[in-house]
Amino acid sequence: MTLTLTGATQAFARVEQLRTLAAPPGFDELIRKASNTSNEEGTAVEAQPARSNEADRAELPAAAHRWLGSIRAAAHRNGIDPELLTAVVWTESSFIPDAVSHAGAIGLTQLMPGTAESLGVDPFDPTQNLDGGARYLRQMIDRFGRVDLALAAYNAGPTRVTGMLDGSSAVPISQEYVSTVLNRQQSLGAHT
Repeated sequence: MTLTLTGATQAFARVEQLRTLAAPPGFDELIRKASNTSNEEGTAVEAQPARSNEADRAELPAAAHRWLGSIRAAAHRNGIDPELLTAVVWTESSFIPDAVSHAGAIGLTQLMPGTAESLGVDPFDPTQNLDGGARYLRQMIDRFGRVDLALAAYNAGPTRVTGMLDGSSAVPISQEYVSTVLNRQQSLGAHT
């Protein structure tokens, strides 16, 4: 019994360690600079886009307007900020419902076929794709406890992010992706 308890205690300690999410050196600084929401002392400051890319601050593409109601509904059903889900869709597919990436990701939220299957959605059905993408993003937020890490997991996969956090993997995550989505979310929030 002691061995089992010790094993359970070690497993619990490992889960707690992952829950604290001590990101690798420099990751928090990168995200802070990207979102520019706090100064060196951690005091909240007015957020500004990290890059001066006009496209990120521009109005949404025309294709977006057809999907905004469905994006909002999927976001609300899954407890996600609608601007965050809109920014993910903008970054993933530019609001093109039949987009298929070179890696095989499908639809508005660019779900991989295995992920879509595990979520029980048809990735080619735009409404199901949005719901599946929102649900998957919610799962990543719940798993990693931070939106920036959840976005990294959405983009690079949760195994890579977990490996980066525990030091077992040196595979870099897409910091550019995280910054782009957060900047677009911020831009969308400023326009609503």
